[in-house]
Amino acid sequence: MPDQHLREAYLQRLKHTMALPDAERSAATEEIAAHIDEAIADLQGRGLLADVAERRALKQLGTPERLADDLTAARRQGSHALAAVGTALRISIVTGLQYFLFTWAVIVVVAITTSLAVAGIGRLVETSILQADWTPLTAGLFPAVVACAVAYGVGRTILSPVAVSARRPESQLRLPLAVIGVTVTTWIALSVVVAPYHLAGALLMASAPGWFLVGLVRHRSQRAPILSTRVLVFTLIVFATGSIGLVLAPGGPTSVTSMESEPYDPNTEFAHVGPFVDLDHPPLAFDEHWGQSPVGPGPGPVRIERSSVAPAGFLDAWRDVRVEVWPGPPGTTLDGNALDPYATKPLATAPMTVEGRRVTGFLDLWPRPDREHYYVATTGIGPDGVRMQLAWPDVVWWRWEGTVVDFVRASAGWR
Repeated sequence: MPDQHLREAYLQRLKHTMALPDAERSAATEEIAAHIDEAIADLQGRGLLADVAERRALKQLGTPERLADDLTAARRQGSHALAAVGTALRISIVTGLQYFLFTWAVIVVVAITTSLAVAGIGRLVETSILQADWTPLTAGLFPAVVACAVAYGVGRTILSPVAVSARRPESQLRLPLAVIGVTVTTWIALSVVVAPYHLAGALLMASAPGWFLVGLVRHRSQRAPILSTRVLVFTLIVFATGSIGLVLAPGGPTSVTSMESEPYDPNTEFAHVGPFVDLDHPPLAFDEHWGQSPVGPGPGPVRIERSSVAPAGFLDAWRDVRVEVWPGPPGTTLDGNALDPYATKPLATAPMTVEGRRVTGFLDLWPRPDREHYYVATTGIGPDGVRMQLAWPDVVWWRWEGTVVDFVRASAGWR
């Protein structure tokens, strides 16, 4: 009796290796099975034993992988290349949407669970850690996590369907798909996805092409993009661990200024910018309709304009009158300080034009990712050679948002 296990194993490997649609793969497998049976019968008719005849028949066909390549190539047409492109687009959109919705759903569930847990702990223990605002961190981190999950999901599911559509072995398509996938993923991750990034979020977003490659290496043999239990459990563990880490991580040092120990002196607080000419009656006052404080998100630049009318003859004794923008304190709140106490120079300056008593000026500010408030001052050098502030300062608010490329440019000070 022939070894049916050997024959079935050969046919299973052949069927699994052929890059053909299910119907064509089944038909080709049945055709080869019939051919094997005929060859075995013919060899047995020549006097060979059944087991020997089967082994010789399978050996004459060659390896299942080589035969699969030949059968696939025989059914390949020019239109299959175009079909493979369409399949790649369809898989990318469908799988990307699946992983996008799933990952955000996990984020929402984890966020709600963590919020309830923090609220419960807060009733028992009062601590600044639990009351800290983690929005600046999570706002840039969550989109990066979603992008990496989408890149991984697309990489894990795209190879087999594209190989079937192209009628080509997966081994031939892995490298082209890796090159194209990494290129597209890099472009999307670095130049398309907009978020309020910080360093950790930007680095994670930049790793999205790597997650696509990981998914491509660990591709599934299934023809449909299905999320595996392993991926679901891993994602839940990552988000649970990350949320606990965010809640329990130590907050940064908080400086508290005692208002009772010494009287408040703006000239001391804003010494780096310059002392005020007159705190009660500054010589310049901005027109309300001219320089409205810019508010909004984006990478910049932000146009800041100022205009005022000076007292008669006042500007004759002043030179180098300019508008300056200084960084505000880090974080999302002012905490009573409008200027970063560690700032030693302005982020941007621009000369102001003097026409009679009217003084006007503007500048384009490139916001920083780590700042949301900016101190805007009008200064000039007086007769004694000291730069002083000629008007009450203004505080403008702008939340930085942009792509990873914008983040790198803003962090490095490139324009």
